[in-house]
Amino acid sequence: MSKPALTLDLVDQHPTHKDLKADVMNGLRQPRKWISSMYFYDERGSKLFDEICKLPEYYPTRTELSIMEQYAGEMSALLGREVSLIEFGSGSSL
Repeated sequence: MSKPALTLDLVDQHPTHKDLKADVMNGLRQPRKWISSMYFYDERGSKLFDEICKLPEYYPTRTELSIMEQYAGEMSALLGREVSLIEFGSGSSL
């Protein structure tokens, strides 16, 4: 018996905003302050995040890359050919 074909539906859920000021003010009025990440990941925000990733105190990106460089072959061998790795929100896609 063969395995069913894997299907993957991708949906663009890029949020839209009507009023930047209202969105920001709403987030800042909350007990735990926040601003929607959609405001950080335009072209300028993505470049800024790339620069933040280079800072010595920002270790997550370097750690993830190190793990992938060291173990990618082993992970691939264990997971097999029918597995896809998808990085949601991958920034520069390095």
